[in-house]
Amino acid sequence: MEKVVSLNLSDNFIERLADFILDNFKDTTDFSNIACVFGGKRPSLFLRRALSEKIKKPFYPPTIFTIDEFVEYSLGASAKRPIGDLEAAYCVYNIVAKYSPSLLKKRKGFAEFLPWAREINSFIEQLDLENISNQKLKGIASSAEIGYDVPASINKLLENIAQIRYSYHKILDENKFYSRGGMYLEASLQIKKKQLEEFKAVVFCNFFYLHSTEMEIMKEVKASGKGFFIFQGSSREWSVLNKTATELEVTIEPNSKEVSRPNLNFYQGFDMHSEVVLAHHAFKKVKNKENTVIVLPKTETLIPLLTEVAPSIGACNVSMGYPLKRSSLFVLLHLLRKVQESKKDSKVYTRDYLNLIRHPLVKNLKISSDPVITRIIVHKLEELLQGSETSTIGGSLFLSLSDIEHEAKIYSLAVQTLKSININVEEAECRRVLLKLHQLFFSIWKENGTFFDFADNFKKVLGFLVENSALDKFSLNLKVIEKLQNLIDEFKSLSFKDQIFSSSQIWEIFEQKLEYEKISFIGSPLKGTQVLGLFETRSLSFENVIVLDLNEGVLPKLKIYEPLIPREVMLNLGLSRLEKEEEIQRYQFSSLIASAKVADLIYEKSQEKEKSRFVEEIFWRIQKEKGNLSAATVSGVSFSIATSLKQTVIKKTVPVIEFLKKEKYSASRLNTYLSCPLKFYYQYVLGLKEQEDVLDEPQSSHIGTFIHELLEETFKKFKGRQPLINQSFRDYFFKKMDVKFENELAPRMKSDSFLLARIIKNRLERFLDNEKERSVKKIICLEERRVGRLSLDNYSLEFNYTVDRIDQLGDDSLVIIDYKTGGADFSPKKLKVLQKMEMSRDSIKECIRSFQLPLYYYFTLQEFPNKSINAQIYNLRSLERKSFIAESDYSQRERVLEICLRALATVFDELFDSKIDFLPEKEERKCSFCPFRWFCV
Repeated sequence: MEKVVSLNLSDNFIERLADFILDNFKDTTDFSNIACVFGGKRPSLFLRRALSEKIKKPFYPPTIFTIDEFVEYSLGASAKRPIGDLEAAYCVYNIVAKYSPSLLKKRKGFAEFLPWAREINSFIEQLDLENISNQKLKGIASSAEIGYDVPASINKLLENIAQIRYSYHKILDENKFYSRGGMYLEASLQIKKKQLEEFKAVVFCNFFYLHSTEMEIMKEVKASGKGFFIFQGSSREWSVLNKTATELEVTIEPNSKEVSRPNLNFYQGFDMHSEVVLAHHAFKKVKNKENTVIVLPKTETLIPLLTEVAPSIGACNVSMGYPLKRSSLFVLLHLLRKVQESKKDSKVYTRDYLNLIRHPLVKNLKISSDPVITRIIVHKLEELLQGSETSTIGGSLFLSLSDIEHEAKIYSLAVQTLKSININVEEAECRRVLLKLHQLFFSIWKENGTFFDFADNFKKVLGFLVENSALDKFSLNLKVIEKLQNLIDEFKSLSFKDQIFSSSQIWEIFEQKLEYEKISFIGSPLKGTQVLGLFETRSLSFENVIVLDLNEGVLPKLKIYEPLIPREVMLNLGLSRLEKEEEIQRYQFSSLIASAKVADLIYEKSQEKEKSRFVEEIFWRIQKEKGNLSAATVSGVSFSIATSLKQTVIKKTVPVIEFLKKEKYSASRLNTYLSCPLKFYYQYVLGLKEQEDVLDEPQSSHIGTFIHELLEETFKKFKGRQPLINQSFRDYFFKKMDVKFENELAPRMKSDSFLLARIIKNRLERFLDNEKERSVKKIICLEERRVGRLSLDNYSLEFNYTVDRIDQLGDDSLVIIDYKTGGADFSPKKLKVLQKMEMSRDSIKECIRSFQLPLYYYFTLQEFPNKSINAQIYNLRSLERKSFIAESDYSQRERVLEICLRALATVFDELFDSKIDFLPEKEERKCSFCPFRWFCV
C-alpha cells in the first residue's frame, strides 16, 4: 500500500481519493476507522457522495475531519473554550499597557487600540502556528533595542514581544481559554502521546502550505505508521510542495503527465456589471449546470451576479460569506450609532434623527394596530421638521426629544391623514407610537455604559424589530439576526462586560466587529450550480468553471504592507507566509482550472485595472505554444444604447397664451424667461417649485433675505428723515443683528455658525461706514411692495415690484437702490452698446441682462415726474454702486429708457407668440443648478 500518492492537477481529487480508499481497504463497508483530514469542510460531502455512487449499497463513511477538528481531537477532551477576538484583543490591550505603554500614547482607549490589538494577536498566532520559540524572540528584542527603522513605539513593542506573548499565554491558561495558534502548538507537542488507536489509517488530503506545527503533527502520524498523504502537483513545479516533501522525507511527483487541458474562453468587461453580464452569457452555454462552479474572488460581485443569472441558474448553492455590512440592518445600526454620536447637549442632530426614523425597518414598525400608523406619523414629523408645515420644531438643527414630543401638530396632522384612508386613531395613540420610537432608538442609549448594558439594549431593539417589522420576511435577514444574536451573547460573556466605557467607544468596537462579520446563504452543497470563493473550491473538481474578477490586486490578493510588525522581523523569525501567499493562490487557481473541461475567465480592463498575472501567464503559454502573439482571443461586451437628440419642446396653446396675457409680471419673471424659456414655463405657467428643506445649511439666498430684512427693520426708523449713522445706531443695529441671527440662521447650522456671523458683521460694518459718508437727505421708501401698469404698443400689463430703498440726496435728486449680496452684475450696459443691440432675446439677455433697474426707474419716474432720478445696484459685498444710467449717458436718459422699453416689448412679443415654443437654454453651468434639469431630456 502506497503511503504517499501524487496526483496531477487535472485529476479529479475526490474521485481519486474515493478509489484510493476502496482499493486499499477492500472487503468492507465500514470505513469509520479510516480518518480523512481536509483543509476545509466542503470536500467531506463530495467524498461521501463519490463513495456512495461507487459502492451502491449502505456503508459507514470514513471519519472526516477538517485540520482544525483533527488538531482539537488529537488534544482530547478539554475544559478550555476558544477565546473570542474581542476577549483576545482586550487581553493584549492590557498586556501592552503594562509592558509597552508608549504604543498607547495616541490610542489610549480600547476602541482606538483595537486594530493594533488585532495585529499583535495575529502576530502571536503566527508565532504559535510556526512554533517560534521565545528564545528566538529575545534575539528580535535585542535587535529592537538597537532599533529597527520603524517608530520608537514599535521598537518598544518588539523589545517586549516575548514578555507579551508569555503573558498572553498565561492569561489564556488561567482563564481556561485557548487560541487557534495555541491549540496547534500544544497539539504539535502532545501528538506523540496520542496513539490514534481507533483509526488504522489517517489520510491527509491535498494539503499545500503547512505551518510548522501542522508539519510536526503530520510527521508524528507518519512515524506511527498510520499516516497516508495524497498530494496534487509536482514538487519540481511548486516550491511549497518541495519544502513539504523535504520535511516529510517523501516524494511528491505524479506518475503520469497531465493528460488533458480545459477549453479556455477569455472575456473582457469594463466594470463589475459588464462582468456579470459576460458570466451570464457564458453560463447560458453550459449544458450540465449541476457540475458547474462560478467563482467570485470579490464578495461584492455576488448580489449583482445572482440578479443577472437568476432567469437561467435554477437550483444553486451559494457558499461564500457575504459581508454583513452590506445588509439593510447594518445600515440601520450605523444610523443608530450616528445619531448617538452627533448629539449636542442632550439634543439630537435633526438630520441624523430623521435619517434614522425614516429607515424602512423603523417607519414601518407595527407599534399600534397597523404599521401604516407609524409610517404616517414619521412622514408628518418629516414635513414639520423640514418646514413644509409651520411648527415650533421646523428648521432647528438640534432638538430635544421632548421638543418633538410636545409638538401637537404631529398628532393632529397624522390623525387627519389616517382618517382620510379610513384608519381612525386618537391623538393619544399617535403620541404613544412616537414615544415608543424615541424610547427604543434614542432614550435607552446612554453616554456611558457597559458592554452588558449595551448588549441588553441592543437585544431589546433587535427583538422588537423581529416581532414588529418585516425583517424576517427576507431570508438573508434571518442570517443577519443570527449573527447579531451571537454578538449579543459574546458581549454579555466578556470578562470586562461590566466595566464602564464611553458610548462612542462601545459603538466603535461594535461597528468594527460587524465590519469583519460575514453571513452564509442557505443551500445544498451537492445540488445545483455552486457559487464559491476561490479557497472554497479546494480539492473539488467541476466540468465547467466560470471565474470573475480576474484582475491584479484581486487575484492574487496580497497584503503588501505589514502595519505593525516590520517585514525584516518577520523574515528573521522565518515567518515567510506572505512570500508564499502568491504561490498558494496560484496553486488553488491552477488546480481548479486544470481539472475542468471548460473554463471561462472574466476580467475587467480599464485605465485603473489590469488583468491578473495568472491570466497573463496563461496568455503567454498559449502564445508560446502557437508561436503567435494573437493566439489568445478575448471576447468583449457591448450594450445597445439608443440615444435621442430630441430636446424638450413645449408648444404654446391658445389657453396658455390667454393665461400669460392675464398674468401679473415682475422683473424676476422676465429675467427667468430671458435666462431659459422652458424654466419660465415650469415655474410660472405650471407653478412648479423646488421644495425647500429648512434643515439644509443656509444658502446664499437665505443670507440675502436675512440681510434685506435686517436693513428694513433697522433703517425704518429713518424713513422720511435723514439717516444718522452714529455709535448709538451701530449698537442698536448689531444687537438686532445678533438676535435675528441666533433665531433664524444659527439653528440651521452646526458649530461653524459663528464664522458666518462674523463675516456678515464685518461686511455690514463696512456698509455702515459707507452709508455714513453718503449724502442722503432723507429716506423716502424702504422695502415697499408696489403694483404698476406698463403700457406698450400692443399690451397693457400689470407689474409687481418691491423697491429696497429710495433716497433723496443732498441735491434733491432721487436714487433707487437695489441691494445685492452676490457678485453677479445685473445692470444694463452703456448706451453705446444698447444702441447696437439687436432686438432678439439672446442679444437682450447679453446687453440688458436684467429688467430690474429699468422697471424700477420707469415706475418711480411715473410717481416723481419732475425729479432727477437714477437707479443703482448696491453690492453689499464690494460696496460698489452701479447706476442704471451711466453719468456720461444721463443727458440721453430718455433714449436709454426707450431702448429698454422696446426690448421689453420684444420679449413680450416672443412670449405671446404661439409660433415660438418654450425651449430650453442649454448653459451647462446654469443647468447644473436648475431645479428642473431632470425634466430636460
